Amino acid sequence: MKRNSTCKSCPQGAICNGESDVRPLANYWMDPSIKDVASAFLECQFEGPCCPNGNCTSDQACKPGFTGPLCAQCEATAPYQWGGGCFSCSSSSPGWPTLAFLLVFLGTGLYYFLPKLEGFFVSDLAVFYQVSRYLVSLANPFMPLYGLSWCIMPINDATKLSLNLGLPFILAAMLSLWYGFDLALATWKRFMAESQESGATPVPGWLYTSKKHQNAVTSALGLFLLCYTPLVSICFTLFSCRSANQLSLLTFQPGVGCWNGPHIAMLSVGVIVLAAIIIAVPVVILLKTYRQELVDPRKQQGFIGAILAPFRLRYIWYIHVFLFERFLIPLIRISYGVDEWNQTISLFFLIWVWLMPWAFLQPYTSVIDNTLKVGTHLCALGLCSLKLVRIASSENPINLNMGNSALLVSWNDTVLWECVFLLAPLLLLPYKIFQAKYPILARNIEGRSEDKGPEAAEDANPKSARFKSTGGNLN
Repeated sequence: MKRNSTCKSCPQGAICNGESDVRPLANYWMDPSIKDVASAFLECQFEGPCCPNGNCTSDQACKPGFTGPLCAQCEATAPYQWGGGCFSCSSSSPGWPTLAFLLVFLGTGLYYFLPKLEGFFVSDLAVFYQVSRYLVSLANPFMPLYGLSWCIMPINDATKLSLNLGLPFILAAMLSLWYGFDLALATWKRFMAESQESGATPVPGWLYTSKKHQNAVTSALGLFLLCYTPLVSICFTLFSCRSANQLSLLTFQPGVGCWNGPHIAMLSVGVIVLAAIIIAVPVVILLKTYRQELVDPRKQQGFIGAILAPFRLRYIWYIHVFLFERFLIPLIRISYGVDEWNQTISLFFLIWVWLMPWAFLQPYTSVIDNTLKVGTHLCALGLCSLKLVRIASSENPINLNMGNSALLVSWNDTVLWECVFLLAPLLLLPYKIFQAKYPILARNIEGRSEDKGPEAAEDANPKSARFKSTGGNLN
């Protein structure tokens, strides 16, 4: 690069075509407000809208349809961004928000009334797909399911971010309404049962649940675990800002400005949410778990008993590791910003660290739940490896020498293996459903004497006084 008759090295994130023709590489954006060219090229999110093909001129700095700082805004002809694309939302009617609300409300009710699979099988599966959302390529055929690449309603990025932050609380309110509806149906059932002599029609059994309080607790726990990782990720996103074109923008939502009224309001809510789910919830679980009068803390009623129930007695402390893992994954992503190479390497190392003790300890009582946990970790490691290949080969294919032959790897070759890693955990779902339908045939680790508590361990010990006094026959 030649500046002021002096030759200088080409800036990071740029390609120099000779003399003063300096253009951004793929996934970089040139900030016109920075006069020093050496620091004018800002890195964008990998496979984002910034200079998708590299070597972009000023009129081709963004992916078609995008404009503004860091290519984070949509053009006026299609101003609403959904799933990495810009849409006009001209076909959206005013009834779309109402329809979306009704669908979420009915889905929450369906979840409340449907039988629940025991353990954390569903939540572990959901967390795997929540994390893999940041690892798969845009060319993956399952990407539209992640990004919802169609217009749902005409709202801007700031409104979407606030809705995502408030969605768990909306779901909790909806669940409370369905719980109240369930109680009302039970009252109606008792009333109709008393009136059967007059020929009244009884209430269908599928309209209500028999164990209402426990079902409500289980449903709330499922929603809490389902929303835990995304909610932590959104809260951390609000803390990460960067400067572009003399503006302060959110690093992962550049269409949203920092330190204005809406951002400060969302940030205040985020601080409260993080304090509640990262500090308050683990402390309450810790205090409720290790009370001296409890032989088996999993037998407690309510939320604490439900969240400890899937773990073996000797490993109930693993619930804190379980929650810490779901908190640390989004923290690593936010800490590295748009540096997705180091971000992915750190995530790979973290998943490997979590995998080793889980594979050997097997903390869950259910064999199939432990198998899913190990399997999703292995599939996540595979997706991390494929993303590293895509990042390394984003400019040029990687030439891997294999003896006398060579293997040419490009990012297109990773799509098939991504689909394999995404679909592999679903192979365990039929077995889990079979286990729920026929629990007597399920293989559980809970049958071991050390997992049944002190009394069971004493009963199983041939040297114990109680064993000898009963002649070895304990009922």
